[in-house]
Amino acid sequence: MGDPELFIVAMPLGNLKDITLRALEVLDKVDHAACEDTRDTARIFSELGISADLFSYHEHNKEEASEYILKLLREGKRIAIVSDAGTPCISDPGYLAVKKARKEGFRVTPIPGPSALVSALSVSGSASDTFFFQGFIHERSTEKRREKIKELISLNTTIILFESPHRILRLLGELKDVEPELEVFIGREMTKKYEEFIAGPPGKLLEHFSVKNPKGEFVVILNKFVKKKEMSDIEIVLEFEDKTKNGAVDEKEAMKLIAKKTGRSKSEIYGILKKKQKS
Repeated sequence: MGDPELFIVAMPLGNLKDITLRALEVLDKVDHAACEDTRDTARIFSELGISADLFSYHEHNKEEASEYILKLLREGKRIAIVSDAGTPCISDPGYLAVKKARKEGFRVTPIPGPSALVSALSVSGSASDTFFFQGFIHERSTEKRREKIKELISLNTTIILFESPHRILRLLGELKDVEPELEVFIGREMTKKYEEFIAGPPGKLLEHFSVKNPKGEFVVILNKFVKKKEMSDIEIVLEFEDKTKNGAVDEKEAMKLIAKKTGRSKSEIYGILKKKQKS
């Protein structure tokens, strides 16, 4: 490890036992480590027996901090970027230093480990063949935030958001207003003593956290949402006749498919068809 190099080192989400052996090895040998909060990281490093020199790198000093990292690399130093929890450069400003370092030809090496979004997704039961990671919704006005939520839902895929404890109630209220039938999964305080996973429509989760006084960082997963198609009775009859034409689909299966498409019950579909037969 004698040549200058930038390491992107994943840190535990909360349980320090999740640190990897490779991360410990790298952090023991780097000259400096960039982190969001030097006090929090110093405490974690102390518990892990790491003594690297720390300096801050956050949203408000990212330009200066990324230039400082370049300066150290030019001097032949080995630098690590760490996060308060999870994998750096995911929804944080560390990407800027990586971009600049790669542009100047320095080696940038990932040291993989915990990731909040992957950890939550893995236990959510949500489809993960495709998903969209939004991170935080940065729009401030309620109108723009609701428009953003509508845009995300329209992607028809699993959506992953980050949210802070003092804004989670606002987000859940906005989700409820935009689409109350959404299936939402929340992971909170993952790997920590008060770890919590809960799922349900936004209204149910809003009620839960309104009583509970939410703490910790939140990963919010929106299941793929396909809006039910509104169909008139005549359209339902025509759809049924089309599906059962020439025995392509049997009548029970056709009613089941139409019920799923429209969000109506099978008995309601049956009643509409019976009414048509009598007319």
